[in-house]
Amino acid sequence: MFPSTLAATLLLAVSALAADHVVTVGQDASGASKLVYTPESVTAAVGDSVTFTFPGTTHTATLSSFAAPCTAAADATAFNVGGTPGGYAFNVTSDKPVWFYCKTGSHCAAGMVFAINPTANKTFEAFKATAMGASSTTTNSSSPAASASSTASSGYGSTGAAGRGYEVAGTAAIVGAFLSVVVGAVGV
Repeated sequence: MFPSTLAATLLLAVSALAADHVVTVGQDASGASKLVYTPESVTAAVGDSVTFTFPGTTHTATLSSFAAPCTAAADATAFNVGGTPGGYAFNVTSDKPVWFYCKTGSHCAAGMVFAINPTANKTFEAFKATAMGASSTTTNSSSPAASASSTASSGYGSTGAAGRGYEVAGTAAIVGAFLSVVVGAVGV
């Protein structure tokens, strides 16, 4: 009985520590189709996830940088999801800022950008202003090695480069695997 209680306690502890920040892509708070992420930015702790939901099929959440908001991140493991309805989980592994844009047409230049953990020195407003000053949306010629799954509960895919502070992984799957090992080790 004790191992089952331990496993349940661990599951509750992990669940209590991690939050899921839901971001709707392409709709404002009223549900109207717009060139927005709702909300436009979030503050997330290490271990939290950000789930991008796509009610439509014309938008993306593509990793970029503060300096070049409308350009896909250069590393081969960059987060690049969307184009189909569903949800994609992005796990936060650092408290550093992380920047995204919609790579569809001129959506980024129209201000369709998103940030996780913007700072006083690198504000969301400055990021958006830089995006809107861009003359056109560009993308890096190398495509990401993998995209996240369209299933929010198991949003798996690529792992971020060292120091980037992100990874795409199924939190539920990781916790489930951990609990299987713990429960198996104690003989339940």
